[in-house]
Amino acid sequence: MSGLNGKTEVEKDLQGISNSAWGYFIKNRRMAIMLGLIFLITGVYSFTKIPRESNPEVEVPFGVVITSYPGASPQEVAEQVTFKIEQKIKGLEDLEEMTSSSSEGFSQIFVEFDAEADLDDSIRKLKDKVDEAKASLPGDANDPFVQELSFSDTPIITYSFFGDLPYEQLLNVVEDVQDEMEKVAGVQSANIAGKRDKHILVSVQEADMVQYGLSMRAIAQAISTYHLNGPVGNIEIDDLLYRVRISAEQEDVERVENIPILNRNGAIIYIKDVASVSEEFKEKTTESRVSVNGEPSFPAISISVIKKTGENILETVDELKVIIERLEREQVIPPEVEHLEVMDMSEFVRNEFNRLMSNALVTILLISLA
Repeated sequence: MSGLNGKTEVEKDLQGISNSAWGYFIKNRRMAIMLGLIFLITGVYSFTKIPRESNPEVEVPFGVVITSYPGASPQEVAEQVTFKIEQKIKGLEDLEEMTSSSSEGFSQIFVEFDAEADLDDSIRKLKDKVDEAKASLPGDANDPFVQELSFSDTPIITYSFFGDLPYEQLLNVVEDVQDEMEKVAGVQSANIAGKRDKHILVSVQEADMVQYGLSMRAIAQAISTYHLNGPVGNIEIDDLLYRVRISAEQEDVERVENIPILNRNGAIIYIKDVASVSEEFKEKTTESRVSVNGEPSFPAISISVIKKTGENILETVDELKVIIERLEREQVIPPEVEHLEVMDMSEFVRNEFNRLMSNALVTILLISLA
């Protein structure tokens, strides 16, 4: 009698399962297998396409326009740079808010777009408007730089370059590498650390200046007039030596030497008559050094690469490494220049995903054996 009761209980349990959703899949095994395959294929596809990131990215609808105007006062920057760019930007579609700041030699304009607008399209339109404003900016102002603001503006890989080369030659090599890196579709920018720009140094001897009856104001004014009233930098006084610094981007030593100061009875007095003119590197604002195997560190020039929002870090870094190999084969990077991967975030991300995949496979195996 107890056997019959036990059988009845089992039958009731089976009947309950048969009437449930699980029972439906048990009866329709082919459909269950097909759905399982669909889930498996979808999961594998999603795994291959999911963005590889160490931290989740947040897209923010902001852009910034940065313009340098070396030697200019805050008021000059505001009137001659910031205001003129703002006049072009203010008609932008999807513009929510615009704020700016002007400091000595530097202009920043922050632009907020409608959160629903396409950010890439908004940034492209912002660049177009800034390009339109370039023609109205002072000749001594550097070209405005437009950048999308991002919470993920952290370098994904950093290379340091060093070798037995003069600094200028090494810098030329690194700038060639930078140009190639910035052509990669997933790269937002490749920034150089340890770079020193050049400027023209005008060193005026007081004795020569007095001999011609000149003043530092007259010499500085002559240079300013030559620069279309643009800024010429600061005047430094060192004992009896006066120095005027000029941006070297559009100038050369010979042209500065031949700037006329005044015409006295038909005799023209030039800068070279009262001063020596030379081209030199500016003081360091950033420094990059490398130490190998615990040895004392030595100077280097580094490139830090920032990727665009949403791009795959593994694919982007792999493409950058292929570029480095190609430039070495083509000897754009000569044999005497060495390089190190100082930081590579893709390795961390790759290891994390491999560990995730390994844990997933172990979980599936344990469930299958249960």
